[in-house]
Amino acid sequence: MLFHKTNKSMEFFLNRQFRILIFSSFIFMFSCSSQTDRDKFFLKGMIAMDDKDYEEAIHFFTESYQLDSSFADAINNRGVALMKKKEYPKALSDFEKAEAIREGYFEASKNKALAFQELDKHENTILVLDSLIKTNPDSTFLFSTRGVSKLALSQNESALLDFQKQLEYSPNDIASLLNIGYITYSNGDYDVAKKSFQKVIELDKKSALAYNNLGLVYLRENSFEKSELEFNKALEIDSSHPYFRNNRALALLFLGKLDKALDDLDISKYYDDKNPLLYRNFSFYFAQNKEFEKAEATLEKAKSMDENLEGYNFFKAELQRLEGNIEKACSFYIKSQKNGEGFHSNAYNCKTEID
Repeated sequence: MLFHKTNKSMEFFLNRQFRILIFSSFIFMFSCSSQTDRDKFFLKGMIAMDDKDYEEAIHFFTESYQLDSSFADAINNRGVALMKKKEYPKALSDFEKAEAIREGYFEASKNKALAFQELDKHENTILVLDSLIKTNPDSTFLFSTRGVSKLALSQNESALLDFQKQLEYSPNDIASLLNIGYITYSNGDYDVAKKSFQKVIELDKKSALAYNNLGLVYLRENSFEKSELEFNKALEIDSSHPYFRNNRALALLFLGKLDKALDDLDISKYYDDKNPLLYRNFSFYFAQNKEFEKAEATLEKAKSMDENLEGYNFFKAELQRLEGNIEKACSFYIKSQKNGEGFHSNAYNCKTEID
């Protein structure tokens, strides 16, 4: 699943899409004072922001701030423009200046938390949001934003509580629903994960990520036909997404549609040849095509790219089973189940086969 920025073994895209899930709702402040030169520059900066001319916006907010160094809104908004240009350290500095000028400046503090998040300083984000939540417990997106940083730090259960809390205030918050789905999927709670992704699809029929993630849930439930259909929907929206292609390839492999699976694997590799799950799936293709040495080498290549390769023991078991090594296959399959890898197959009755 893809959780943006962090988890590579899950393709929900929260980002790696999870900036699937990092908010860009920076707060602009508008001045209602008289039309001094300071305010004229400020207004020009706002117009430039609306036009997405961020360099010009930075220029005008700087002019406004230089005319009045106590004008916190100008320096806050310059920080927002810098964020849009991905100049995160400079933006952070501006938000801190705005806070220093105006005590209790909520918007600048929230923007500072978002800047820390973009800099992958998630502990700092959490500290800022902890303080804001104490004084603004019902403010939009505070819990969800904090949940993103907790998720990035693998504090999944605490993050889940934040996303659930956010839904109390914003029941249709798509980012929270996607992240709840991601975490519950990771925990093996597929019913809750499905409901979360289905809710996202109700709210946004164009959410390729939700279709992809729902397909992954069906994949884990061995509902391969349903899984393929969901991946088809994701690819109708984003046909070049390498993870969506790779995921559909896996569903097709389980369905025995080897030629179609190989097409998807080749396309996925064209767009991203650094994904270890791609090579894991290539290995499964080679095993089904009875190219066992190639399958073994490719699976080990995937393992070398990611020491914690998702489903490694299961696909090792499949390789051995397809080669006819039932006892070895059972050994890997049992290890897969003990490790909670999440893949299952009715092809295994290991006690009987070993006996």
